[in-house]
Amino acid sequence: MRVLIAPDSFKGSLSAPEAAQCIREGWQKVFPEAEFDLAPLADGGEGTVTALVQACGGSLRYADAHDALGRPLRAAWGVLPGLPGSTDFSGLPGSSGSPVPSISPRCAVIEVAEASGLTLIKEDERDLRRASSFGSGEVFRAALEFSHAEHASGAAAHPPHSANSGLPKTELPSPESLRPKLSRPRLIVGLGGSATNDGGSGLLRALGLRLLDASGAELPPNSGGAALARLAKIDASGLHPLLARTEILVACDVQNPLCGPQGASLVFGPQKDPKLTEAELWELDAALARFARLSKALTGRDVAEQPGAGAAGGLGAGLLFYTPARLLPGAELMLESINFSARAARADLVITGEGRTDAQTLMGKAPFAVARAVAGLAPKIAAEADQKVTAEADLRVTATADQKVTAAAPGASGNAPPVICISGSLGQGAEGLLQHGISALHPIVAEPCSLRYCMENAAALLRDASERAARLMKTGMRIKE
Repeated sequence: MRVLIAPDSFKGSLSAPEAAQCIREGWQKVFPEAEFDLAPLADGGEGTVTALVQACGGSLRYADAHDALGRPLRAAWGVLPGLPGSTDFSGLPGSSGSPVPSISPRCAVIEVAEASGLTLIKEDERDLRRASSFGSGEVFRAALEFSHAEHASGAAAHPPHSANSGLPKTELPSPESLRPKLSRPRLIVGLGGSATNDGGSGLLRALGLRLLDASGAELPPNSGGAALARLAKIDASGLHPLLARTEILVACDVQNPLCGPQGASLVFGPQKDPKLTEAELWELDAALARFARLSKALTGRDVAEQPGAGAAGGLGAGLLFYTPARLLPGAELMLESINFSARAARADLVITGEGRTDAQTLMGKAPFAVARAVAGLAPKIAAEADQKVTAEADLRVTATADQKVTAAAPGASGNAPPVICISGSLGQGAEGLLQHGISALHPIVAEPCSLRYCMENAAALLRDASERAARLMKTGMRIKE
């Protein structure tokens, strides 16, 4: 049995890698011979870097940066291994059509919460008016420059392939054209868990953007979102030149616009700084609107109303205004980044989970994304199975001078592996997942207990629940026999 374990974190108690390990330990008690593939997930918030690094066999790096209040710290970011690909040269004159290998450079991943995270600021220190994303920009810059250095060294490490000697000399492509192609360096940015509300202006200043007041003086460094009320001009001429040559994918799981009643300030502001009055929140909203107007006039991009622009205190909008970023659902981006579909196709069973499963899970959280991805494998698995059956049947063809007899083989079911979900608790609407590819839902709580007890004993409870689920499955397998 091959088991793919892909849980999200159990927030407040277990990280995604810890949850995956607990599930494995419980399952292994019942199926000690099983093969396990651990693929911990995240949605772009805290733990995204660690989860991706562990799921992909990557490595951690550290950058000197500052927290949201300007205090120095060391922030982690990750490097994920590149994936092999191929470049089709069938269009070249005289080419045999065989693809020449290509190399995808290693991918860097950062999360805003590592430098500008809310959990890094004590409750009595939180000040949304001056909290800045500048530190996240410092981490961004380190990852950006590393990615391009890796890209350059990767190209140098793969010399051009030999030209096809069967081609006429006049049609030989140049050696440079036969060099393995490298796609653009990729940088993944997780937006969750920020303490800021500056539209990403702090991050962008760390990358070379200049914010000027009416006198032409720069706004104070690390000045936060409130200072944007004095913004008169934006100078983007010094933005880091590597930004335009980078594929920037942003993990974003909120749909809020930048401004207005559903914008960053009014919706998320009270969570980040409960001391602020409604009037102060509207002042921050007006400052973001000013930043958006000047940015639109400079870049020609109208992104303030785009879903996700209000993520991370408007950092989503800042990246859309000044970089080639694309905002993507966090869970889906995570699955793509860890090559989930290929790993699931090799599995006999997929186990996912999260801290609480309810109707909100169907809005795109990790278990729902896992179920959708696995369900999408069914047509591919069926097609590959049919091809295998046809090939095996062809081998059994017996031909004579007058007749040809084909031994038929049974058709393939084309079923994707079943998915079960083990969660800290099951809330209203969780049963809806049963209509979207989840085969079974298991809470970790076996008897009445307090939330505090569950949080403090989450690891043991998850191991026990995994063991119970495994024993139930083993019983079902015996009934089938």
